Amino acid sequence: MWWTRGAHHVDYSKINQRRKNTTMSHQSKISTDFKDPEMLKAAAESLGCKMEKASSYEGYSGRRHKCNWRILVPGGRDVGVIEKDGALSLSTDWYGRTGRKVAETMGENFDILKREYAVRKAIQNTSWDGWTVVEKKTVTIEETVHAGN
Repeated sequence: MWWTRGAHHVDYSKINQRRKNTTMSHQSKISTDFKDPEMLKAAAESLGCKMEKASSYEGYSGRRHKCNWRILVPGGRDVGVIEKDGALSLSTDWYGRTGRKVAETMGENFDILKREYAVRKAIQNTSWDGWTVVEKKTVTIEETVHAGN
């Protein structure tokens, strides 16, 4: 299909063909109220991840991006932690199977990680005020009964 606009002729079928043969990164940077790297590390570890000091992290197709720390997500992409003006921002590539693994582990836009971080900060702040924090976990056990056994 040909479209004419002014003096330019564009063959959109060739543009789409080129798109099929190219690789594309979906690198996203999320800014939050993360300020404490140790709390962020504890929150990441509670989700089964490991946070370590690093100068870069690996993104799509092995591309390296600058960071101060990186979070290693088992089976997923690295998450870069960038410190600027006392605040921490997170960056990763959400695309593909390994990107979905980051979303499964840390939540879309890091929602699960944000919640874990907030809980840890709240516990830290209340303990500084002299309060004792007790965690209560509820476990549900389902039992299947087979007739005739």
